[in-house]
Amino acid sequence: MKKLFLLYSLFFALLNAVATPEPEIHHLFIRFTKNLSAEELNTLVQSVSGVKISDARNHFPYKTTLLELTENTDYKSVSKELNKLNVVAYVALVYQTGEKEFITTGDEFFVKLNYSGELQQLRELALQTKTKIIGENQFISNVYKLRVDKNSQGNPFELSQYFMQQGKFAHAQPNYNFSPTVTTEDPRFNRQWNLENVGGSQQYNGTPGADMKVTEAWQITNGSLDIKVGILDSGVDTLHEDLMDNLLPGYDACQDSVQNTHGYPTPNFKEDGHGTCCSGIACAKADNGLGIAGVAPNCKIVPVRIFYYLQVGVGGNPIPWSTSEFFVNGISWQWQVGNVDVSSNSWGVTDNYLALFPGQDSIVNIAINEAINNGRNGKGLPVLHSSGNDGLTDIIPIWPARTDIVISVNATSMCDEAKSDTSCDNETWWAGNWGAGLDVSAPGVKIPATDMNGSNGFSTSSNYYNTFNGTSAACPNAAGVMALILSARPELTQAQARYILESTCDTVGGYDYSTAGPSGPWSQQLGHGRINAKRAVEKARDYVIIPPSTEIDAYVYYNDADQHSYIHYNVANNGKVVIEWFDINGAKALLIDNDNHPAGGFNLLIDEPRHAAGIFIARLQVNNKEQTLKFFMPVLKTQ
Repeated sequence: MKKLFLLYSLFFALLNAVATPEPEIHHLFIRFTKNLSAEELNTLVQSVSGVKISDARNHFPYKTTLLELTENTDYKSVSKELNKLNVVAYVALVYQTGEKEFITTGDEFFVKLNYSGELQQLRELALQTKTKIIGENQFISNVYKLRVDKNSQGNPFELSQYFMQQGKFAHAQPNYNFSPTVTTEDPRFNRQWNLENVGGSQQYNGTPGADMKVTEAWQITNGSLDIKVGILDSGVDTLHEDLMDNLLPGYDACQDSVQNTHGYPTPNFKEDGHGTCCSGIACAKADNGLGIAGVAPNCKIVPVRIFYYLQVGVGGNPIPWSTSEFFVNGISWQWQVGNVDVSSNSWGVTDNYLALFPGQDSIVNIAINEAINNGRNGKGLPVLHSSGNDGLTDIIPIWPARTDIVISVNATSMCDEAKSDTSCDNETWWAGNWGAGLDVSAPGVKIPATDMNGSNGFSTSSNYYNTFNGTSAACPNAAGVMALILSARPELTQAQARYILESTCDTVGGYDYSTAGPSGPWSQQLGHGRINAKRAVEKARDYVIIPPSTEIDAYVYYNDADQHSYIHYNVANNGKVVIEWFDINGAKALLIDNDNHPAGGFNLLIDEPRHAAGIFIARLQVNNKEQTLKFFMPVLKTQ
């Protein structure tokens, strides 16, 4: 079978049409036919002109690596020379769209079957295209990983497209290797104004009260020991003094890269402290005489490592590195095995990547949807994502933050502003992403955090980092409040908990909140507003979860005679009647009746001016039975 030259041509035409800025190629991704030692890799590189070792992290033995092209080297000729070597199984191009933005198709792709009976068709097509089926994904059924080599009939992008064109499978895409955006910015010194802002120089002369009202929420709950927050990140220092009491066993979705660290980072670069910072903001222990207090200091931390750092790129800058598979496995493990209650994600993928390879987010979206819909034993997992730090240029939240199903979090300053180049923190070089797809906002400038022990992490002289920045800091702040909500009411569904978080936000900053959002007033800059932990926990505590109906004689009807709408109900025996009124989200609007009634039939007028238009729920309790009635107000006259 000849190579799929047509698809190959279309692929590069697509790059030229949609990629901004124009991608460059300075690196090659290499998979070897066997594991290489450092000495063997050095010998190989010395035998090929125009390349040098780019991957500075010590991966021993080497299964894959990145090689950097020297100046004025033609990647086509080098690729051809490398492919002649018996020890090289595959060479892929690495596309660079910025100093810290890299992506490659690697040598693997996924195929999702519609049902298990299609496996034989997959085997036949793999044999035809000279690709190898590695196996089924351990978390998502009917998703298979396939690997190509230099004898296959195309690269992973071409072959995934080809497999889809057969019309036999649900989905196919490469297992992309890329550098995710982890949304941190330059450090500064501060104190925990995110919990309680009193202003003053130690809090950068912020506005008193411009905080999440966390200390007030602690009067109700400091978090439950049974609520677990998943930190999907670079890993968490599992030996940190301020985290150890709250840490549960974790998972390393990147174990193919180095070793299974069970959620611990591999500390070669200061940036490896990213996940440790996020964990402390959300759930560092309180009242222990150490460091800082997390937003939910009694809740547990489940570290999930989904990316690591490599020293590649212009100037040898460390960049986060991940794959589609790392994301899928980490997202899936957290709810299927880790049983987390809240998922905090301070990472995302920029539009440059999505433009280079349209559809690359599909397999990860499947994993996210399954977590949100099926986590917490069917109640659903709240998943929060940082909106990104490119608000000066890119504006709208990055993926997956901007998708409707996740909760997107922007950063606020210590003056209750959306973080921008003009906000009061004086950090003019970054802004949070805002606009369509944004849901809530939380403090994200100069936030104190736990850091890796010793000289690892951001601070080389302390186990703490006083100035963690970006929507990376805002996301665990919001996740901590979500943990407090579920601590107050663990039986809440994901949708109910999200509604509570969003509907209790403070509409601060003087922005235009006239847009009707999913959970109330909404603005371009802050979404539903800056999170208010006190209001959220109070609403969670008082939230009425309407149980299934136990039928009684009650119904809504329209009276032709007086042209009004009523609820009719019967009381069989003398007894107490309670009638409550709720909005569509289950929040109590008012108590209509709470008194003893004699036996008989009763009609309750419900289209008075006090009842606004919309969908409502009335719950009637008569003796030991109850009935819920859902209807639109005003009730329409039946014909």
